[in-house]
Parts: sequence; C-alpha cells; structure tokens
Amino acid sequence: MVSAPLMAVRVRASAEQMHVGVATVDAAQRVLGVCEFIDSSAFANLEALVIQLGVRECLIESDEEAVGGVLQRCMVVPTELPKKLFSADGVAQDLARLLPAGVPVQGLAELELRHALGALGACLGYLQLAADDAGFGGYALHTHVPGKFMKLDASAVSALSLLQSPDGASRTMSLQGLLNRCKTPQGRRLLDQWLKQPLLSEPEINERLDLVGVFFNNAEARDTLRSTHLRSLPDLKRLATRLQRLQATLQDIVRIYQVAEGLSALCDTLEPLVQMHGAVDAAYLGPLRSCDGDLAPLRQMVETTVDLDMAERH
Repeated sequence: MVSAPLMAVRVRASAEQMHVGVATVDAAQRVLGVCEFIDSSAFANLEALVIQLGVRECLIESDEEAVGGVLQRCMVVPTELPKKLFSADGVAQDLARLLPAGVPVQGLAELELRHALGALGACLGYLQLAADDAGFGGYALHTHVPGKFMKLDASAVSALSLLQSPDGASRTMSLQGLLNRCKTPQGRRLLDQWLKQPLLSEPEINERLDLVGVFFNNAEARDTLRSTHLRSLPDLKRLATRLQRLQATLQDIVRIYQVAEGLSALCDTLEPLVQMHGAVDAAYLGPLRSCDGDLAPLRQMVETTVDLDMAERH
C-alpha cells in the first residue's frame, strides 16, 4: 500500500481567530507542502484541507484537543508531539539540503509563513529527513491553495456518500464505487483526488470535461488504452518509492523497463486525439513523449545487462 502524505498542524490563537499553519511531507513523491490561513474555533477550513489532501496521520501539539477532534472526524490518526518540536528554527537550513542546489532558499516566499514552517519543522524532525542524505537535493516545495477547491467537511463527505466506507460496504453505495472503473492504482488515486478536491474554476472544470469528453466520444481509442496499455501498468508510485528507498529488486527494474518500452505505442494511440482537442497534447501526449525520451538510457542499460527472456519467465 502506498503511504499517504504526513501532515503537521501548528495553531496560534489571536482574539477570536485561529492562525493555522499546515505542512505536509510526501516522502514517496519527495514533495513538501505548506500553507497558512485564518480559521474559527471550529476549524472548518482545516477540516476541509484534511479531506482534500487525504492524509492518514497528522502531527499536533500535545494540548490541541480541538484539532484532535477534527482529525478523528476525518478518520486521521493524531500523533501528539511536544510544542518545542513545532519550531521554525533551522528549517531554512534543512530546506537548503533537501531542495535542489539551484533553489535560492533564502528568497523563498514560503519562509514568511512562520506557523507553517514550524509545522514543517515537526514533520522533518519526525521523519528525520535532514539526516537522510539519500534525499538531499531531491525534494520540491510548494504552497497549498485550499481555496482552489470546494470545501467539504467530513459530514458533507458522509452525507453525499462520496467515498466508499472502510467497512467494505457495497461499491454501489458510494459515488466513488460507482465511478471507479479504473484499470490502474494511479487511476484510482486520481479519481479519489478529484472527488475530494472538486474544482471551483469554470475554465478548469471545462478543460477537465473536455478531456473526459475526448475519450468518451472515441470508443476505439478508449478501448485500446484500457485493454492494451493501462491493463498492464504496475503501481508506478509504489515502484518509485522502492527505488528511492534503495529497496527495488531486479524484477522491479524489469517492470519499469516494460512500461518504458510501451510508451511509444501509447503515444501513437493518443496522437489522433490531439486533433479532437489540443489539451490532450499538453495533458498527456507531451509529458509522455518527454518521459519516453528520458527513459531511453534506462532501456538501453536494461537491454545490455539483463537477460529479459529469463526475467519474463520469472
């Protein structure tokens, strides 16, 4: 199972408002995220963000009972840590090691988000990322924009039956179950993300609908993609995690090679769809062509060092 991002929350009260700093770490994707916002004592904005990001564990300060209640409603495990660990001191130095060498850390706008940096400090210390030189220079940092998506709290998700119940109820009892005809683990994760993060921007909604419409209206290309290309795709995020942790086996490398070998044919299937809508090129074909070129050295290495016939038999 692929791990969800780790979240940390730091809260400071001011008059009747709550200043909330949030940080996330996706160690598998090597992505750091931060944001700050004003919330009420009910923490409605925080609850919506927890739903959007799909976290399963959140670090909180030891006396934050209200935040702990929000997390429990969202079925997120709260992990209490001492307040002193939620400190922004030293986070800039850690970022200088974790982010690529060319990133001007001292000029990052995220350094102004002191509450979020304190939460990030808790995440980095909890995961001991600053002590793992295997990840140095390999992380990216971005700012979450919660207002980009419709706010859904745990009650709304339950009332709308958006997600399948963890108790294994029938798939027809949720929108997720009804829509899930995905052939790959990454497709199922994307569907979950779209359900938890409903778009608000009309242009973005229309672009997504247009892309879905291209495949809906082209049954031949859709069936070819589902039956030929997508059916054999492994869980690429899981394989990437194994590579990053230096736990990948020879069979994992061969599976990645097989994916790389199929990219050219996948691109050929998508090529005619670009004429139906130009967004297909930007969303799918262009990135896949780029990956096809980037993976050429890997294909060459595997072909010269691995007995592929024997690997396929095992």
